[in-house]
Amino acid sequence: MTDSVFLDSIQPLFQDIHAHFTSQPDLNPQAAWDELVQSGFLRLLLPESAEGAGLSVAEALPVLMAAGYWALPLPYVETALLYAALPDALADAIDGNLALAVGTCGPGEPAQPLRLGLHCLDALVTAKDGGITVAPVSGDVEQGWRLQGEVTPLSQVLDIRLLGTAAECLQLAGAMQRVLELTVDYANTRQQFGRPIGKYQALQQQISVMTGHCHSAVMAAQLAAGGMQRSNTGLSLDHHRVAAACGMIKAACQPVVSTAHAVHGAIGVTEEYELHHYTRRLLAGRLAGGSESRWFEQVGQACLDSGASVFDFTLANLS
Repeated sequence: MTDSVFLDSIQPLFQDIHAHFTSQPDLNPQAAWDELVQSGFLRLLLPESAEGAGLSVAEALPVLMAAGYWALPLPYVETALLYAALPDALADAIDGNLALAVGTCGPGEPAQPLRLGLHCLDALVTAKDGGITVAPVSGDVEQGWRLQGEVTPLSQVLDIRLLGTAAECLQLAGAMQRVLELTVDYANTRQQFGRPIGKYQALQQQISVMTGHCHSAVMAAQLAAGGMQRSNTGLSLDHHRVAAACGMIKAACQPVVSTAHAVHGAIGVTEEYELHHYTRRLLAGRLAGGSESRWFEQVGQACLDSGASVFDFTLANLS
């Protein structure tokens, strides 16, 4: 992970939460969320006048990716980005310490967060009638979520699905870095025929290709972060940059998972080994908000509509 003063401050807490969730299935998620609230890192992207750190998304990227690196099962990144996107409305409409996520929620229907497996949700931000709403929910991961209380409409116009997908993809890029570390470490320690399996050229080739996918995911996360700019009115999204980045990150998920499990063999799916916490996350995250084909199609259609060559369109919109 990239060095950062903020990352160095929050990473021990992320690591501790990860350790508790993987070793203590009965852990109370609310206690973990309360620790995050007390840390002040939910307001990382808000200005100092709103008790935040005033960071841009690009500057906060190491922290946002670290949530995926430690497989955090809490809506930290989603909440931080939504706070940044809707600072004024959130201050007026809801408590600033609530756990938020993007999703769908309607009367008499189950509430569905865009990202599966989230603990400790207080409300979903949903798209409705050209605007967005905040829908309070109750429940848990096992029993599901349901609407609980009155829906609050917000006046902001925001591509909430793209924002939710971007929040997920930043975490997926971080998760891939951890999968790569686990795979390289295992290949260098597991011995077969008297030497580490990482010394065999066939595995070196697979891991080198995997490394390329992981690094491309980090570059795509940087592209996405650069396409999310905060101003006094909230968070603006550069649709082309963010959509292309989401497509690149999601496209890397399957080959990274396949190689990781091929190198690890049977141990990769055992309960006591942590790899499966990440690979299940990558496979589920690839589909959350739409797979890579959805976002590549949008970027490709925009290129066709522009009438420009692929090179000129890429130079103007994705560089």
